[in-house]
Amino acid sequence: MTTHDVWVCPICGQAPGDPAAIMAHGREEHPSILPAHATIAQRLDLIAALADEATLTAGHPNPDGQPARTRRPPSGRAPADLAAIDLAAPPDDDHPERPLSLLVECSRLCWAATPLDVHQAHPQPDGPCTLASEARWLAGLWPAAQPWLDLADCCWVDDSTARVLRLLAAATRTAPRPVHHCPSCGEVLVDAAGGWLWCRACGAEHPGPERLAEQWRRKPPMATADIAAALGINPNRLHKWRFRGMLAPARVEAGVAYWRPLDVIALLWPETLEAA
Repeated sequence: MTTHDVWVCPICGQAPGDPAAIMAHGREEHPSILPAHATIAQRLDLIAALADEATLTAGHPNPDGQPARTRRPPSGRAPADLAAIDLAAPPDDDHPERPLSLLVECSRLCWAATPLDVHQAHPQPDGPCTLASEARWLAGLWPAAQPWLDLADCCWVDDSTARVLRLLAAATRTAPRPVHHCPSCGEVLVDAAGGWLWCRACGAEHPGPERLAEQWRRKPPMATADIAAALGINPNRLHKWRFRGMLAPARVEAGVAYWRPLDVIALLWPETLEAA
C-alpha cells in the first residue's frame, strides 16, 4: 500500500524506498521460489513465514503473472476461498490431512519423545494455535527433539512438514525451484561452477539459467520456431503464455511472432530476473 507516495511492504511493514530497492526487498525478503532442498528446520521457518504471508495477503496472494479467470457462481454469491479456509482451520483429529493437524501431530511426536528437561526449556505456547505459532514453537523444539525420535517418527515429521509446505506454497503461489533436465539424456542436472549445469548420467555440461541470461541478453527478437528450438521448448508454450497475458511478442510480421529471448528465459527460470 502507499501512504503519501511511500510504498510500505504489506508483509513486513518495511519501506524500502525507491523502485529498485522495492524490487530487491521482494526478491530477498519474500522470495517466490522455494529452495531446492530444504531441511526440516528450514521448512518450519518457511512454514511460519508463508503462513504469515497467507494471512496478511488473504485474497491477494503472490502474483504469478497469470490473470485470474473467475466464473460467477449460480447463486450470485462470491465463491469461498477454500485454500484460506483450509489453512485457517483448527487442528482436528477427524481431519488429519489439514495443514495445522499435520503440524500439531509433529509437535505431539516430538513432545512425547523428549524428556522433562527439554519440556522445561521449551514450554508449550499459550494463546490460539495457528500454523505460524505452531511452526515457530516446533522450530525451537526440533533441534532438541531430533536425537530422541526413532526413524519412523523422523520420517513422519519429514513427510508432514513437506506436505504442509507444499500446501502453503500453493496457497501463496510460491513455486518450487525449477528442475532442469539434460537435453541429451533427460536426467536431472545439478549445479556446477561458473553458472554451468552438469549431468551425472552422461557427464555433459550445459549453460545454467544465469549463464543463459547473460548469453541472450543482447540477442535480437527471434521467430517462434527459432527460439523454441534454441531453448529446447515446445513452441505452443510461447503461445499459451501469450494467451494468458504472461508474454508479449516484440513484433508480429506476416503472421509470425518474434520474441525477446530474455523475456522467454525470465519465464522459464524466474530466478534469472536478478541476473537480467
